[in-house]
Amino acid sequence: MKQVLAVYEGDQGYARGLTGYLTVRHRVPFQVVTLTKEEMVVHMAASGKIDVLLIGADAYNEQIGALPIRKVLLLTEEICASEMVYLGREVRTVYKYQSMEKIVDVLRACYEALRPPLIQPEDVAQADCIAVYSPVKRCGKTMFALLYGQQSAQKVRTLYLSLEYGKGVEQLCGLEGGADLADVLDQFEQGTLSDHLPELVRRWEGLDVILPVRDPEDVREISWESLQGLLGWLRTCGVYDRILLDAAEALYQPVKLLETCSRVFLPVREEWVAKEKTEFFLEGLRQSGKTELLGRIQEISLPEFTWNGTMPGLIQLQCTPFGDYVRHVLSGEPA
Repeated sequence: MKQVLAVYEGDQGYARGLTGYLTVRHRVPFQVVTLTKEEMVVHMAASGKIDVLLIGADAYNEQIGALPIRKVLLLTEEICASEMVYLGREVRTVYKYQSMEKIVDVLRACYEALRPPLIQPEDVAQADCIAVYSPVKRCGKTMFALLYGQQSAQKVRTLYLSLEYGKGVEQLCGLEGGADLADVLDQFEQGTLSDHLPELVRRWEGLDVILPVRDPEDVREISWESLQGLLGWLRTCGVYDRILLDAAEALYQPVKLLETCSRVFLPVREEWVAKEKTEFFLEGLRQSGKTELLGRIQEISLPEFTWNGTMPGLIQLQCTPFGDYVRHVLSGEPA
């Protein structure tokens, strides 16, 4: 079950705006409910149905403070100490008039603090995690990742997970419609992914595929904590030997993701702007002291290909120099 976030604020306009933002514009790992009366708060909390209460400071009192609520967040009109004891209970204050995005960050931090730690079975080997990433668009990254995954799946149980957005992967693989990464994250956050994984994963040429979200805003709103938790679960669930991440430039913290991987394939292009973007990314890693990650990055120069303006079939692409290159990389032979 999802954790429940209850919002109780005397300013009903503010409460509606905040709740609307949380449920429509920002995907937060809570079931969000708006309460308009103190009696509703008391009744719901007494039933053990509130995990986090976001409440206006003027509405908070000792009776509410005594309720069995796991975390109380106090909306204040002045900036206060973040953690404090108020009316006999430890609360966290949240400045009411800061940006909604910062409020969302606080809520996500509360969610992570309340969530039970991920227990990794000792008798299950962790799946190897490999990423394909580039700061350059239209470099063949996704096609390389899919063909690499398809070839890998012939040897070991492989999952392709796209962190891009749109319908490109669906069209390339003929898997239009159905569940995507947002649905997988929802089930993970509810603790029910093990029951629903088979119906959320698509199948293409022996490769298990988690389709990308459709909306670019959904990619930007994926928190690192949620993604880290999901990947940890997938690596230890015992279903896969290898997880292939098609990493997106739109991700908020791509470097953190890449650091969790044993290898990172970095497609490079000879075009001047593309080379500058790639070098800027690598120089940033050098300046940040990410020497271990730099040692795991393998630059790849993908062969050019043309399709006369029509949507390609990936199976046909296997019979081209591009497909040969993927097989060389997978086998460890020089390309």
